[in-house]
Amino acid sequence: MSEEVLAKIQSVDFYVVMNSDGQFFRAKGYGGSGNSWVDDLATARIYAKIGPARNTVTFFATHYPEYPRPVIIKLSANANEVIDEKERVDKALARKKKRDEDRLKNRGHWVWVKG
Repeated sequence: MSEEVLAKIQSVDFYVVMNSDGQFFRAKGYGGSGNSWVDDLATARIYAKIGPARNTVTFFATHYPEYPRPVIIKLSANANEVIDEKERVDKALARKKKRDEDRLKNRGHWVWVKG
């Protein structure tokens, strides 16, 4: 099955916004603090579509016209591995089921049992 999935995925594009100093834009979230621009790509905001990245560039060009305009960097990725999580998920479900059964047996308290 994994070969079929990999064959369907040709390429995926991602976008990051970079300023003239070579720093990447970082999303801080609601009420966030810290720098808006970071040096490390791993902590940068990565956009799945180009529209929000364009919006960020437009925002900075509009509100900070005295600075050079940021640019959009396109990152392309190819799928080369499918990670099968079946064993890990089955183990976690068995552990949760055992925990719920033990709670029910030992205390008779509320327990969430699905299925």
